[in-house]
Amino acid sequence: HTRSHPYFTEFYPARLAALVEGMSKSGYLPQGVLHGDPFLDNALVDPETGQFCGFVDFEDATTGPLLFDVACAVIGTCFPEGSSGFNMSRFHNLMGGYFGVRPLLRSECQLFIQFCQLTLLCNCTWRFINFNVDNREVVECRDRYRELQDRIVALEENKTTIAIEKVLDDLAKAKN
Repeated sequence: HTRSHPYFTEFYPARLAALVEGMSKSGYLPQGVLHGDPFLDNALVDPETGQFCGFVDFEDATTGPLLFDVACAVIGTCFPEGSSGFNMSRFHNLMGGYFGVRPLLRSECQLFIQFCQLTLLCNCTWRFINFNVDNREVVECRDRYRELQDRIVALEENKTTIAIEKVLDDLAKAKN
């Protein structure tokens, strides 16, 4: 029933080839330990100061390009829940804080949007399989993947891409 689903016949293959190409360049990026799931529901925040304190839920921890966790945090933070609209203010604040600790390299900036799309595609596919194959009885969640699919499409829009690249460029210039 899922082999002929448009997600697997149209949407997924069209993006996978481009992402595989981008990932082939990831071996040159800074590598390290990754959380693997740095979404807001896994973040600890000091209730008095609002300062980030750390992460919980390390079941997806691994090693790889540091950019993966950064991109994953962005897609989990900069799209308000239930929306495919990218919040540039959140992005600027999140990346400004990140650049204050570890500025992205030029090569990371160049692959940033592809990594955001990759993390979205991973999570989108997980949702699709989880609720359309493995747990079909959870009918109310079957279309949960569509929210992430819409976000991938939003990141393909020139105006969003240009705005993200400008923020990254401005932050890089400010650090130099």
